[in-house]
This record gives sequence, C-alpha cells and structure tokens, in this order.
Amino acid sequence: MYFGRSTWGALIDLVPGARDLHFHRLIAGVHLAGILLIGIGLAVPWRWVFTRRDPRFLLAALAITVFALYPAFRERAGYLSDNARMMAKAQAALGAEEQDLALLVETLRGLPPGRIYAGREKDWGKEYRIDQVHVSYLLSRHGFDTLNYITLHHFSLNADLMPLFDATRADHYNLFNIRYVVAPAGQRFPEFVQPLRQFGRHRLYEVPTTGYFDLVGADRTFVGDKNELYAAASAWLQSAFPGEDLYPRVVFGGGAIASPRQFPLARAAEVLSQAPPEEPVRGRLGPETVGSGRYEVRVDVDRPDSLLLLKTAYHPNWQATVDGVNVDPVMVMPSYLAIPIGTGAHQVRLEYRPGLLHGGLLVLSLLAIPTIVLAERRRDLLPGLLDRLRQGRWPVVPRPGLRKLGSTRPSPNGRERQSAPARAARPEGKRAPTTAWQPGRKRQRPPS
Repeated sequence: MYFGRSTWGALIDLVPGARDLHFHRLIAGVHLAGILLIGIGLAVPWRWVFTRRDPRFLLAALAITVFALYPAFRERAGYLSDNARMMAKAQAALGAEEQDLALLVETLRGLPPGRIYAGREKDWGKEYRIDQVHVSYLLSRHGFDTLNYITLHHFSLNADLMPLFDATRADHYNLFNIRYVVAPAGQRFPEFVQPLRQFGRHRLYEVPTTGYFDLVGADRTFVGDKNELYAAASAWLQSAFPGEDLYPRVVFGGGAIASPRQFPLARAAEVLSQAPPEEPVRGRLGPETVGSGRYEVRVDVDRPDSLLLLKTAYHPNWQATVDGVNVDPVMVMPSYLAIPIGTGAHQVRLEYRPGLLHGGLLVLSLLAIPTIVLAERRRDLLPGLLDRLRQGRWPVVPRPGLRKLGSTRPSPNGRERQSAPARAARPEGKRAPTTAWQPGRKRQRPPS
C-alpha cells in the first residue's frame, strides 16, 4: 500500500477511501514491519549459536548484536532526551500562563456556540504560541471547534478549502461561523471584529454571525465530479455569492444537464464571474442547540424557495427532520449541508448517524486480537482445518443418542439389526449376512 498508485495502478481504487488517502503516512506501518524484520534477522544467528556449545560463538553473536543495535538505541535515546527537554520547557511556559488560559477557556464555555479562529500556519497564528505549542491547538485540545488545518478536518470535503478563508471579509466569518477570535494583544483586525475581553497577553474578540444555521438561496445547480469541486468552490469563495447568501447546489455524477439553471461543475469559475442578484431577507432564526453530531433550531421562513443551511460538511449519513418529518438533505457550495424548507415556523433537527459498516468494522476489530491469540495458541490444528476446507469436509461432532447412517444395533434375539438406510442400500434379492452371537465367542464382522 505504501508504494501507492504508481505501483498498484487502478487496483488501488478497490480499497475503500483510497482516492483520498495520503499514502506517505503508511510509512509508519513500514517502520513497524521493519522492527519485526529486525527481530527475525537477529533470531536466525542466535538460533544457530544455541546449537553450538562453544562460548566463543555466544560472545561473537552478542558483540554483533550490540554493534548492530547501538546506532538505533543511541538515536532513540537522543530523540527522547530532546523531547523530554522540550516538554519540560513547554510545561514551564504553560504554567506561567495557566491562570490566564483557564479564564479564557471558562469564558468561551459560557458564550453561545461558534467556531474559534486563533490564526493559522500561514499568517500570524504561526508565531502565536506558548513556547512550541500553538494556542489554536490548545483550544482544540479543550474541545472547541476551531478553524485550523489540524484536528478532525483532514478528510472532509471542506479540508482543502479552509486555507482560503479571508480574515478581512465579514461574509467569510459568517460562512465558516467564526464567531470568536483569540489573538495576541496588538494584533489588528477589521472593524467588524469587536474586542470582548483580555486575559494577560491574550485578547478575545467577537464577530456577528447567524450561528451554525442560515437561510440561503440556490439559484443554480452545478453537476460534475468530486475532483472538480475544489476549483469550483474556490471560485465561489472568492466571488460575491457568499455575501448575498447564494449557495448553488452541487450534484456528483448527475449525468446530462437537464435544466437551463444547471451548469457543468468544470465551468463554475466562468458562471460565477457574473455579479449575483441581490437577495432579500428569507426569514428569522431562533436559538440553536448544538450537541455531538446533533443540531436543532427553530426557524421562521418567509420565502418558499429557501434552503436551511448547516455550516458543516455534507455526508449522506446526515438525517434531517422538519417538524418530525424526514427530509432529504442536499449538498451546496462549498460542500455544506442544506435542506429545502417551506414557509412558516418549523422545528428542525439534524443528526449524523454512522452507517452499519462502522458497527461491523468495530465488531471485527474487537474480534481480531482474540482470534489471532487463539490461532497462535492452537496453531497445531490449523493444517488439518485447512486440509478439510480445501477438500470441502468439515469435522463431525458426535452427539449422544445419534448413530451414523448405515450403523447396526443389537436386537433382543442376539442378531444385529440394521438401520433403514442400510437396508435400503442393500441389493434386492440378497440378504445381508449375519453372525449370531454366542456367549464366550467374539462377535464376527460380516464379510464385505
């Protein structure tokens, strides 16, 4: 797998999720396999040494082993020593700001839910850290939903789009629901980013957004392949459409264009270069409830062609209900989740429910280790079992009170009585030879 598509070609697509897999990360598995190979390589000469009773061979094998492993142990010892030194330094720096950080975290937990922006690697966030620890990662560690390229965003459709966030555009803050900004004192922001409170050298800001939900329109639909999404979504993010709350629908594999308001996804940059129409207010959003994979909101809609937008990545496993009735979600730009909604007041609930495949994989993973342990302990039975599988034979487990077909049983008069299947298998006109039993005489097997 580590060799990737250049070696395996189209066969790699047979692996689920392989098209989005970063194959260079499989180097960890290669290294683990290398450790096992090292053990096997050392076991071969040592097994040979133990067959000789000369201590000189033992000393030679010991010297070769130490000589071969010393560079690896030396490198690991130095690496762990450097890590311990840096961790001690970082802990001291965190301890000096522990009180300010604790107050910041406590304040954020008491505010309405929203994402937090504490800089990124390509802007001032690269230097906004405590010793070697970025403040953005500290907030993620406390369970806050942050905008950065780490944590849980790698495999969502939005992962590659987050670096395109423009910190000078108010509509981008609303698009990503960046409701709060944490930055070092002295960092300058646009006027719509309003300061709330300061904690030592850390300052907390607030930005007005609609929350995790918004009422939007979709005046056009783009149809194409997932590989064309990044270029199309990039063009949409840089256009004026987000500011007008216009989120075109996106359909993967939709086939031929069937409407004048449908366009190929590959032509999105050309289509979105035109100025969008002004959109009137579509309704009002009530208080929202945010849980783990669950969102609820009360909404009052004024326009019948509206979509209720949830600012999170689309996935088919999202389940939506409007006033208790199931509604099929759709995908809109940049790759968000939305549901069609009619006019009037509605109670909306969206929940992510993992598919059955996740449960099956969990059960298999829990059974894998005990199965391997059992196979290792009873590996003496494996050759016989494999032979039976190849020959299509399974071991028969005898049960009390059951006889094999064609077996005999003694009758009250001392003769052996044959079962019905055995009698049926006998040729017509011939009697099966029997042998009478007499005391003191061994029973004779009938001639075959």
